[in-house]
Amino acid sequence: MLGGISIQIAQQSVTEHLSTKSAALLVYLACRPGIHQRDALRELLWSSDRLTSGSTNLRVALSNLRRVAGPFLHITRHTVEVQPAASIWVDALRMEQLITQGMHQCQRGGGMLTREVEAQLERALELYAGEFLANLAPLHATKFETWMRYERAHYHALVQNGYQILIDSYLANHQFQLGMETTRRWLELDRSAEQPYRSLMRLFERAGRPLEALEWFEICRRNVWDRYHREPSPETQALYEQIAQVIGRGSVEHRHLVTPLRTSHQPVTIPPNNVPASVSPIVNRQAELNTLERLLLESDSRLLTIAGPGGVGKTRLAQELAHNLLHRAAGRERFPDGIYVVPLEKVETGGHIAQAIFEELSLQGGDPTMAIEDQLLSFLHERRLLLI
Repeated sequence: MLGGISIQIAQQSVTEHLSTKSAALLVYLACRPGIHQRDALRELLWSSDRLTSGSTNLRVALSNLRRVAGPFLHITRHTVEVQPAASIWVDALRMEQLITQGMHQCQRGGGMLTREVEAQLERALELYAGEFLANLAPLHATKFETWMRYERAHYHALVQNGYQILIDSYLANHQFQLGMETTRRWLELDRSAEQPYRSLMRLFERAGRPLEALEWFEICRRNVWDRYHREPSPETQALYEQIAQVIGRGSVEHRHLVTPLRTSHQPVTIPPNNVPASVSPIVNRQAELNTLERLLLESDSRLLTIAGPGGVGKTRLAQELAHNLLHRAAGRERFPDGIYVVPLEKVETGGHIAQAIFEELSLQGGDPTMAIEDQLLSFLHERRLLLI
């Protein structure tokens, strides 16, 4: 499932014998072991169909699955599940298991891993052949595609964490060359993240090659900060300055090679906002944040929707996005008139949304003869701001 769909039984491919939605249904069942109601599966893949046609399509898909993978499934009139005793191997689940075990070992070992655990993480990361269900044909199934995107982001973030703890272990164990090779593989997966560049800086610096470490800083500048209108993180800035100081204390012939760190020392004016302060770090969401920032800052999109099941952290993600935009030059430039979070949990009908926005923006002194919607549109018309 990582890099695309490939379904095999007894080492023989059966993917070509399944319709696209039948294959998607089997993927869902395999990734979420347990009993599933048929009505829920119909809603997952055929919610846009009428009730009768959706049920018919589900029966056709299950008939397809019976013919191809019948011994592995338990299908009743009301439920479907993968047979609990069936021997099924799923690359995504196995990768998650291995990386999670490695993270637990890392916590217990204070950041250092045994060679056995390092090899386990290496095997896990080799399983990541690409995005979850990459190149899947459009299904026109909103709920399934929402679940797929969530799983895709989850596994991407998991891989990022796996690479980071593995490379940190290589650093701690002085396996610098192995760490460099592994980090380059990480970069092949995601050149827009800052972490692998910083890891290469650390590896080259610890290996006694500080000039090459600073070269990776410049590569990161071109590939990440300049391209996506971001600023270096404090951690990467501090590492750069530390390495630059080491070179500055070295031979005179090398001092001119240190490029002054470009940072802005101008007073920063934060746009008006009501964004809650971040009281705790957001975990495993950097990939989604990068995507959201890119969509808001580098496209003409004026409406962006974060979709997902209840409780997965959509509101927290949106708030973290707002916080990041306020503290980045590109975000402040794009939304100079402010960033506002408008809670809607107490709004009972769509007709009261404008009133909620009006109140959250603390608008006063408008024309009392104008409708709230018209006053709001008049206020927003000439302004560049972000409403969440």
